[in-house]
Amino acid sequence: MANPFEALEFAFMQRALIAGLLVAIACAIMGTFLVLRGMSLLGDSLAHASFGGIALAFFLGVAPYFVALLVAVVGGIAIHVLEHRRIVRGDTALGIVFAAGLGLGVILVSVAGGYTVDLLSFLFGSILTVTWSDIALYAGLLAVIITVIVGFYKEYLFLTFDKETAAASGLPVHALDIVFVSLTAIAVVVSIKLVGVLLVSALLVLPAATSQLVARSFRQALLLAILCANVAAIAGVLLAYALDWPAGGAIVAVALALLVGTLAAREARRWIAAAPV
Repeated sequence: MANPFEALEFAFMQRALIAGLLVAIACAIMGTFLVLRGMSLLGDSLAHASFGGIALAFFLGVAPYFVALLVAVVGGIAIHVLEHRRIVRGDTALGIVFAAGLGLGVILVSVAGGYTVDLLSFLFGSILTVTWSDIALYAGLLAVIITVIVGFYKEYLFLTFDKETAAASGLPVHALDIVFVSLTAIAVVVSIKLVGVLLVSALLVLPAATSQLVARSFRQALLLAILCANVAAIAGVLLAYALDWPAGGAIVAVALALLVGTLAAREARRWIAAAPV
């Protein structure tokens, strides 16, 4: 087993760690809102929609990130419109976009002549190939997420805990939700190179779910989610280097271990507190 701290000497590992931290913050922020709003599967649906965008980009020979982001945003808006206008239920809308993106991707991959190494890296993640240009893109997209969430923090907090009252009070719920799903699409797309399309949902959900096991306020849940996501990103990348594991899988494994450990500790504490003296 390689010494994981030797990895810090290599430029590609330094880039991977920086990218991991940026993506972890984006996912923790959006994931906290998603889990509390009961929208955990939105990330998974948008990730598979973005797969269709990535396949389309490879088919057309254009930059995959921008096409993936465009398709994910359109998919997110479609989900919101289908649910908002009560055309279908929310879970059905998620399934429609999920299936449409995946189906489009499979067709385009077949027409283009099968999977390529680059396309597979988007499916399963390839954080060790992150470039400084990628990091600049992640930083810019994270800045967008933070700016919007900070600017409309009270509004999104209101929406998260009491959407009906928020609408009755005159808040532009429809517009805020469209912006919200667009921000989720951004978080999904920046996560793809880190953990891949197939594991994006885990990075959105696991740190947020872990934080909410112990947090006593929304702000505390948000900060703990960011902490858990950062620990998972750093430990996962170093573990992947040491054990020669896929980085995306290692990051998700650490995030899952944090969730299981936190849950076990909470239940043990409850059991001890309830035990007769």
